[in-house]
Amino acid sequence: MSSNNIFSSGHLRQSNIDPGQLKVFSGLQNDEERFSFVFTLAESHKFETNPGPAAVKDGDTAKGLKDAGNRAFQSGDNKSALALYNKSVLKTPWTSAASRDLSVSVANRSAALYHLKQYQPALDDIAFVSTLDYPSELSYKVLDRKARCLLAMNQLKDALEAFKATLQALDGAKLPDERRMKWQSDIQIMIAMLARNKELTNGNPLPASSL
Repeated sequence: MSSNNIFSSGHLRQSNIDPGQLKVFSGLQNDEERFSFVFTLAESHKFETNPGPAAVKDGDTAKGLKDAGNRAFQSGDNKSALALYNKSVLKTPWTSAASRDLSVSVANRSAALYHLKQYQPALDDIAFVSTLDYPSELSYKVLDRKARCLLAMNQLKDALEAFKATLQALDGAKLPDERRMKWQSDIQIMIAMLARNKELTNGNPLPASSL
């Protein structure tokens, strides 16, 4: 079975790919990472792909790669975390039974992308997570990350709505009361600031957006 080559920057430039996504793609080291990243993009589903034996699914391997990505992320090595999450996504079985595992790896990848200031690819991952079986008690994390990506991109109205959704999602979060109250307080400050300041400009990414 033949396959179109979607693993080239030249091909992606001819497609409707965001420049930020292209920048992330250009920094990937091998076809395994490239396939994992490109497969999450809607554009890729226009093409027939054959990733080869490197893409054989293995849930245990996927979990190990995700855990390694978490360790890299916690140590501040976001580039290594991104590469490991890409590999985890590639190895995770794409089945309804494995949808939750896949959703967590993709959500974690969005955190690495956020800290690498790759806001649009992070938003793409967050949108992808919403189609999977992501744990509802963790939804406040990706909603908060979505809000901060939008804020960094100066999309203030959408950021405000995402912060409001985060505040609502915190009601279902399995957090200690003290941590929940701290997170709620931080979100309320952001909502109040956005409600007052219509000209808020982009700067460095805000803190938070943990896994």
